[in-house]
Amino acid sequence: MTLAPLSLWHPRYWLLWLGLALAWLVAQLPLAWLWRLGRGLGWLLFKLAHTRRYYTERNIALCFPQYSENEQQALVKEHFAQLGMGLMEMLVVWFGRASALSQGCEVTGAEHLQRAAEAQLATIVCVFHNVHMEAMGLLAGQLAPIHPVYRPHENPLLEWFMARNRSRHTAGAISNRQIRVILSSLHQGKLVWLSPDQRNRGDGIIVPFFGHDTLTHPSIARIARLTQAQVIPLFCRLNAQGHFEIEVLPPLTDFPGDDDAAALTRLMQLLEADIAKAPAQYLWAHNRFNLDKPSRR
Repeated sequence: MTLAPLSLWHPRYWLLWLGLALAWLVAQLPLAWLWRLGRGLGWLLFKLAHTRRYYTERNIALCFPQYSENEQQALVKEHFAQLGMGLMEMLVVWFGRASALSQGCEVTGAEHLQRAAEAQLATIVCVFHNVHMEAMGLLAGQLAPIHPVYRPHENPLLEWFMARNRSRHTAGAISNRQIRVILSSLHQGKLVWLSPDQRNRGDGIIVPFFGHDTLTHPSIARIARLTQAQVIPLFCRLNAQGHFEIEVLPPLTDFPGDDDAAALTRLMQLLEADIAKAPAQYLWAHNRFNLDKPSRR
């Protein structure tokens, strides 16, 4: 086991180390218990995380105008319950209990990833932000050697810890700041995990998402064009029986083409179709539509 650098044993991190030790103890509980705890945690987040609840309520109201107010509120509450479950799954992933999540997992389309890996075809595995993201990364990593691209954490200890544990069940995590590493990996015929569906903070393209013009990252289309990588969409859902479902689609044909907006619109349409299968499991707590912050009461 790789030990943390000496700098991360400084007294300023001792409280966080204690928190990680307690998290390890919690992660040893049966998965069913963790999910129950997660739903309780989700209830607390619904009550206390006012900004996230605001974004969730606004996002769902915009994307599901056909729902009544009661139906929208029920979806908001279930989203927070699923979000809490996802946080408990994160502990399971971090502390190496892969079998707890993979038991009973149903996979369709794994051959598309395996074929790409065997032939060393440059491949972007296109995933979308889901409350079960950590479980999805673990399960996808069992299908093929995938390099997940992630946003680094500002805390050095958490950054070391998260990168180390994400690399444990994948081919190696890559920071989204390491653009050259991402491009080099694709040029070498590797599989790289990218997500195009969060709010763009810089250069972006307006494309429709649930009928609303939304500023969206163009990077996935541009990287695919630059590296001539194929794009394989991958989805993950937790079904009513408590088992995960991984769905891998065939490589997209004629993608990205010459039009970034058309390419991103195509991806958003795939995402909308997947959300319809499990609406509460998409990451609605994210400020996807660049909404104004809620006013303080």
